[in-house]
Amino acid sequence: MSRVVITGMGVVAPIGVGLAAFEAGLRQARSGGATIRRFDAATFPRRAACEVDDAALAPHLDALDPADRAWLATDRKALLLAVAARMAVADAGPDATPPFARGLSFGPGIDYVDFDRSLSPTPDALGALPFQTVSRPAFMRVLDAASRPTRMPFDGPAGWAARRLGFRGPRAVNIGACAAGAMAIGEGLRMVRSGRVPVVLAAGFDSMISPLGVMGFSLLGALSGRHDRPAEASRPFDVTRDGFVPGEGAGALILEDLDHALARGARIYGELAGYGASVDAYKPTAPEPGGRGAAIALRNALADARMAPEEVGYVNAHGTGTPLNDQTETRALKAVLGAHAHRIPVSSTKSQIGHLVAGAGAVELVAGLLAMNGGFVPATINLHHPDPECDLDYVPNEPRAHRFDAFLSNSFGFGGQNGCLAVRRWKEPA
Repeated sequence: MSRVVITGMGVVAPIGVGLAAFEAGLRQARSGGATIRRFDAATFPRRAACEVDDAALAPHLDALDPADRAWLATDRKALLLAVAARMAVADAGPDATPPFARGLSFGPGIDYVDFDRSLSPTPDALGALPFQTVSRPAFMRVLDAASRPTRMPFDGPAGWAARRLGFRGPRAVNIGACAAGAMAIGEGLRMVRSGRVPVVLAAGFDSMISPLGVMGFSLLGALSGRHDRPAEASRPFDVTRDGFVPGEGAGALILEDLDHALARGARIYGELAGYGASVDAYKPTAPEPGGRGAAIALRNALADARMAPEEVGYVNAHGTGTPLNDQTETRALKAVLGAHAHRIPVSSTKSQIGHLVAGAGAVELVAGLLAMNGGFVPATINLHHPDPECDLDYVPNEPRAHRFDAFLSNSFGFGGQNGCLAVRRWKEPA
């Protein structure tokens, strides 16, 4: 089987657009949390979000084909993906691989409802009612009615990438909620490793910052209520945590056969060594409390990478800031890594960027690669009162200088969909 390396990256995140800006945000422990700006959320009891700065995004839009702009303007997720994907392709450098030998593996956000446009201005629409008057049945009726005329294919952005970026080989669209980005990268790894294609563009992207998205997660009880101090609302592993903060963004990576990358003289960020996945099959909105499903994904990733637990030097945790997830993930890490789990840093970049849902796994893998190559680990900000049940080294509040040669990146989605990616530093042969 082929070894697979990462030769290009692009990122659009609430703390930075582009690799340099994103890394600077991580090193500064900056929070992307603020009061929602994309719509009027005055009547919503959950008003904190991590949004991408449109001013930072604007310079990158000029590079898009004019024919695409009208479509992309109607689909925030696709717009973020388009910017990140173009960055990744440019970052990887010139490649003469024929288009039909270039694959795609995408993890999109939910795309069967146009979340930005599915609320009508009638008095019965959710957007015209105080949030407190909306019951779950009422919400579901409006969601169902809104979705009927606005159904669209999940693979629209993949079609765009095939046309505009020349990736016309095999295509995979991975639907996995919060694990979709990690799943897309894992399936892209398998495409290249199997020899089907030498190059894959893998990406995760999402934006749920809309009336329907925020309303839905709020009714599930998943969002933090600290909208009065939104920069401090996302607080993974803190005993006072009360839910996640919704975010938006996109991460895109070029996965490449090692021999192919070496032949063209590509820069290599790291080796994508392993991928593990599992499904809890427990509850739609809660992880299995013992962390067994998550632990299986972790073990599978290590086995796939032929990596011993003691080789892991850092874990980019899923770390949502919900009461159940953080304890479950801690249990899974201790079950798989044993005593070594207490000897390495583990941090959640969601404390800074919020939960990017389908985009989380890809953006967080980019964060891990920047950290590995930059000799630091990002902080878990807003961690002032550690939960006794979460007793690992979560790098509280300030990033830390730390050299490591291998790391894990965890993504655990709604419905118990678990994905874990294992990465090694690339070392030139002696």
